[in-house]
Amino acid sequence: MLIGFWSPKGGSGVSTVAAACALAARRSMPTIVVDPWGDLTALFAVPPPAVGWNDLVAAAELPSDALDRIAVEVDERLRLVAPGGSGHEVERRRTGAGSQVGVDLQAALRRARSTVIVDLGLGEGASASALATTADALVCVIRPCYLALRRALAHPLLAPSNGVFVVEEPGRALTANDVASTLQRRELGAVSLRPAIARSIDAGTFVLRPSEGIVRAAETMLRRLGCPAEGLRSVAS
Repeated sequence: MLIGFWSPKGGSGVSTVAAACALAARRSMPTIVVDPWGDLTALFAVPPPAVGWNDLVAAAELPSDALDRIAVEVDERLRLVAPGGSGHEVERRRTGAGSQVGVDLQAALRRARSTVIVDLGLGEGASASALATTADALVCVIRPCYLALRRALAHPLLAPSNGVFVVEEPGRALTANDVASTLQRRELGAVSLRPAIARSIDAGTFVLRPSEGIVRAAETMLRRLGCPAEGLRSVAS
């Protein structure tokens, strides 16, 4: 299953939610997390290799084992594809390639026979939009913020999105239900913004000792998206 995560506004937590989803997904089957922008590579404390995702985007032709060549091991059930070459340079080279960009990349990802998590960031660029429209599931990560909602309503990736994952903040007037209702998308999960999560990211321990709250929320989301649930705990646990 190929799942893309995006956000209409920077700082919403899309990379953290994608990382938590990868940690949850690996409990049921091997997982690959794709990091075009570099945040997940830092979050998982992986030394960035010279060749990565953006090199796949730039390639005129993708060999059948392209993903295996560039994915680096985080642990025995989780691999990561780092950014590699310059994303902006790649977009200039491939802009105008149309949906074939997404088709080629999706084919490479499906050959991996793993759950694939892609951090699409703000959903900008030819490769991000093309890949998003061919993903099995697309999730909007958003905070209950009026400005973020305005951007989401105008974003081209909202229409193909399966639902929203809400990062709740204390003191906000809007609720997760308000967000889902305004965007007319299913609420796939929610997690409260907690200082402990931010501290674990700052200390570089998020992957070693992730907050069980955000991982449980990610498990709930995976179930609602129809991801293979073998090995995942029940939502009530």
